[in-house]
Amino acid sequence: MSWHSLVFEANSIQAWVFGSGRLRHIVGGSRIISGLTSELLDAVLDGLGLEPERDVQFSRRAGGAFYAFSRQPEALAQLAECWPMFVERYAPGLSFSMGIGAGESAVAAFLSARVDLQQQGQRPWPSLPQATPLMERAPRSGRAAVSRHGKDLLDAVALSQAKAEQHSRKQKTESIDPGAVLAGHLDLSPDVWPRDMEPDVDRTGVFPYRLDAQGRVSSRYVALIHADGNGLGQVLRLLHDQDADSETYLKRMREFSEALDAATWAAAVTACREHLLCDPDTWEDFETLPARPVILGGDDLTFIVRADLALPFTRTFLKAFEEETAKRLSACGVPGLDDGLTACAGLAYLRSNQPFYMGVELAESLCAHAKQQVRAEVGDAPMFSALALYRCTDSVLSGFGELLQGSLSVLDADGDQYRLTMEAWALDDSSEVIPPLDALVGLLNWLNEPHIARGPGRQLLGLMGLSPALARTRYRRWLEIVRKRGEVSGRRYDHELVELLGQCAGSRALHPELPFIQRSESVYGTPLGDALALKALACQSGTAAHERKQEVC
Repeated sequence: MSWHSLVFEANSIQAWVFGSGRLRHIVGGSRIISGLTSELLDAVLDGLGLEPERDVQFSRRAGGAFYAFSRQPEALAQLAECWPMFVERYAPGLSFSMGIGAGESAVAAFLSARVDLQQQGQRPWPSLPQATPLMERAPRSGRAAVSRHGKDLLDAVALSQAKAEQHSRKQKTESIDPGAVLAGHLDLSPDVWPRDMEPDVDRTGVFPYRLDAQGRVSSRYVALIHADGNGLGQVLRLLHDQDADSETYLKRMREFSEALDAATWAAAVTACREHLLCDPDTWEDFETLPARPVILGGDDLTFIVRADLALPFTRTFLKAFEEETAKRLSACGVPGLDDGLTACAGLAYLRSNQPFYMGVELAESLCAHAKQQVRAEVGDAPMFSALALYRCTDSVLSGFGELLQGSLSVLDADGDQYRLTMEAWALDDSSEVIPPLDALVGLLNWLNEPHIARGPGRQLLGLMGLSPALARTRYRRWLEIVRKRGEVSGRRYDHELVELLGQCAGSRALHPELPFIQRSESVYGTPLGDALALKALACQSGTAAHERKQEVC
């Protein structure tokens, strides 16, 4: 008897979740995505009289996707016919792809379904209501307004997200909302997560920004973090290529999916415990945590984190992800997973009143760029973990590739290109091309020395766009100034700066007259841009502060 497979994948999840920009709607959208392949799928199967494991088996049910298998073609045909309608009602406007296939084995059926899914592409399914000339439109999306909430007109997407957020707030012990589940792992109440980005001391659930000495908000910068596992497609191909019977294949796929999901959650719990539970400025416990989980599952993480905590949070998550996957995936029967998986991340720093949907697109493009940099170095070898970051100072955001060719690049008269960033940072020193994150942290700590002013470095980078010759003069003057200041405290600040730049350069050549590192024949990059961006955000970087925090908290 042949096997049949139905493959479903939600597309552009982050864009859908972040569409309205309101944190409450983002919370609701996050819950909907988590419930899509759990409570909704369970309800639909129950309504069709299909019992999991007996009528339909699943190798994956997480991250807005499911892979269903059955020996009964009519069972999957029923599900395929009604599933799009229920998805549209449950998550209006969500783009998705679906494919169905058959084969002599479960592997063959799955590959056939994948071909069907790819042939259909992101076919737009009907989304109602369609806006007519006489209908009012929701100002945040331009889609047809279906409800009014106070002074706001909401479209169908925002309304569904608002209702889901209200439901999650009432259900204190809910098992599918990422925030509630993560709070449970941390032994905290679900109410510990913020639900509003507007600073207001008279309301609860407001995001805890950093405060100045007078108790006023000193910065509204947050980081949108998107992390994604490396080489997952290659691992899945290994699972498909193994010579195993269909039942063994489904068991291994299910075990792998569950182990990967558990590893991602465990890594997120580790990062939260180390960096989000108490304030590094006061060493007091947070009443409301300075972060919000949005997407968490599979090999994906999307988080909103206060800017000063985002880099150490991401670093810890990536390290813990490697450790947890090594511990959990080695038992899944896939060769080459004894060392686990690695991941890349993108950190988009922006003000909380800037459009989040643009910020998450930037974070995704930063993550993709880090992956590209790693893949370009290792070729077909296993990838290592890395991250890319960018601080948004413009009101209009774009992808990192456009920024890299635009505002982050300067051409001199000789045709050399100077990029005001190093583009990507490796989690450790395993790379010969991508600088280690420790080197960036060291440079940031040096810039945070009380005798080191931020102004000269910023002026130098600004002069690069006007006149590289003036920038060379400014760099020489800066080295002279820090040398004289170091004489007071017995430090050689000028030598320390050059040494730190050398740590970032590794085996590559330093520019003889500028704080830039040669990346290729005519392309240079500088770690100074990344370090100054983090300094402006007052980012936590030093291990000493973290150790002190662990002692007190």
